Amino acid sequence: MEPLAKARNLLLGSALVLLSVGVVMIYSASAIYAFESMGDSGYFIKRHLAYLALGAVLAFWAASMDIHGLRKHALPILGIALALLAAVLIPHVGYSTGGARRWFKILGFSFQPSEFLKIALIISGKILSFSQSPPPITFPDLAEATNVSCFLL
Repeated sequence: MEPLAKARNLLLGSALVLLSVGVVMIYSASAIYAFESMGDSGYFIKRHLAYLALGAVLAFWAASMDIHGLRKHALPILGIALALLAAVLIPHVGYSTGGARRWFKILGFSFQPSEFLKIALIISGKILSFSQSPPPITFPDLAEATNVSCFLL
């Protein structure tokens, strides 16, 4: 087995173990509350599994994307992320919880634009830091960009 495939399998296995532990912890922490308040002890676990399935579909979609095609979209993605971050501060657009206005609620779903900005910074930070002829993007390069973006946020 080649080293890259071994690393990929190790990463996938670690992620699956963490997801499994998370599912068990969510069920054990919420089953009684869900039964008392919702009438279904599996309410929160079903909801969590639905979000995990959606996340898996999006992860496979992102993994199949051509990373070189993102180069031409890096600045628009960053611009959209910054515009969303500014829009959350507009009254009646952003949703306030606990005194902080940092959420959007759309069709029953809520999300923080800062999460989208993290991804946009990773994409644009690495892609825009190239010179005229960019070198090929490797996994360590993306990991370095992720570390820098996480440090900045």
